[in-house]
Order: sequence, then C-alpha cells, then structure tokens
Amino acid sequence: MFDFKDKIVLVTGAGKRLGQAVSLAFAEAGAKVCITARTLEKLDKTVDKLKSMNVDFLPLKLDVLLYSDCEKAVNSAIEKFGHIDFLINVASAGTGKPDLREMSAEEIEVDINTTYRGAVYTTKAIIDHFIKGKSGTIVNVSSMGGLTGFPSRASGIYGGNKSAIIRFSERMNYLLSENNVRVCCLVSCSMRTENLEEQSAVSYQDAAKAIMLQCLDGDNLSLQTLILKPKHKK
Repeated sequence: MFDFKDKIVLVTGAGKRLGQAVSLAFAEAGAKVCITARTLEKLDKTVDKLKSMNVDFLPLKLDVLLYSDCEKAVNSAIEKFGHIDFLINVASAGTGKPDLREMSAEEIEVDINTTYRGAVYTTKAIIDHFIKGKSGTIVNVSSMGGLTGFPSRASGIYGGNKSAIIRFSERMNYLLSENNVRVCCLVSCSMRTENLEEQSAVSYQDAAKAIMLQCLDGDNLSLQTLILKPKHKK
C-alpha cells in the first residue's frame, strides 16, 4: 500500500514507542529517515533496528525545547539528503499527574514546551523549505484527551497541549495549503504498550500506518485531522 521510495522523512521523538514505529515503517516503505531525539543515546535502539534493515538514515540530536536545535536538524537533513518531504512531530512530554496542584512550575513548563511549543518550533524551522519547494507534509501527533468533551483522567495541561496541537494544525493547514503544503494532525486514543495489552488501545504500528496515510499524495485530498479508535474494547 505504501511506497515512499527516496522520500525524506524527519521524525521527532524517534527513540521509542510511536516515534520509533514511524521511523521503521517509513524506512520499510523505501524512505530515507532522519531520526531525532534529545540525545543521540536515546536513539540507540532505533539505530540498531534501522541498521539491521540496511536502509539509509541519519541520526540527529534535537531538543525541541531549543529553536536553534530545530533549525540545525532541518539544515543537517537537507545537507545530507538535499530536501525533506515529511516532518512527523511525535516528541511529547507528560508528568502523568492529573492534579495541577501536584505539578511544579518546572514540570508545567517542560510539558507545555515539549508537547506544544516543540511542534511549533519544528514547523517554523521547516516552513520556508516546504514553501520554496511548493511541497511538504507535516503531521503533528495529538490525542483524544485534546478533544472537546472526551472523558479523560489526564491533566488539564496535557489536554490543553493536545487541544492546542489540533487547532494549530488546522490553522497552519489553512494558511499553507495555497503553497501545496499540508499540516495534518493524528488524534489517537491510547496506544499499545506492555501495560495496555488488555485495555482499549491501538498499536504503534497501526498509528504509524495512519500517519503514512496522511502523507500519501492524492488528486485533491488532505486527511487533515484523523481520529484513531480501536475496533473493539477489551
């Protein structure tokens, strides 16, 4: 179904979970992958998997809290591969504390900056490249916790971040569509980890496929906001 031969993908938060699954899925479909994380050590497992696939990839240090890092990663990817086709913003943060009173000011700052501001920074860093080439797709990862009326025990900070990502993606897609640049958003329920095997969840691999679907070229189609839910509740 997916053929991304010679396409160039930049993935944030690529060291584990969804970010790793996205990187491997695109590589398997023929893409050249730029994998990023706050430190290169966080990419070790993803690097090992990509090496075993014998694909072309580039590991990069990218702390999305730093705009200078975002610019450097984009420029390094372009220097290596000539251009970028897709930016997939997976990097996120969350303390797991539902009660705002239990969160320190520093925890709140990290949550907001990593999850929301990080997506804004990477988008800003790549936007001129996409506009100049009249092509490009950005996929920002949100969650059901960012939807109006969705019951969730997640913190107000988490829900606010994820809601902001949805609105930011919609607005940027509207503003950039005349340049043939898409800004999409994946809104997912819980994704499967070891602790979610018996709960309602989708797999990281299925979520990665949904992101790839948003990156496909259609005649006049943009899957701007895609909501993922499991077929069955366990």
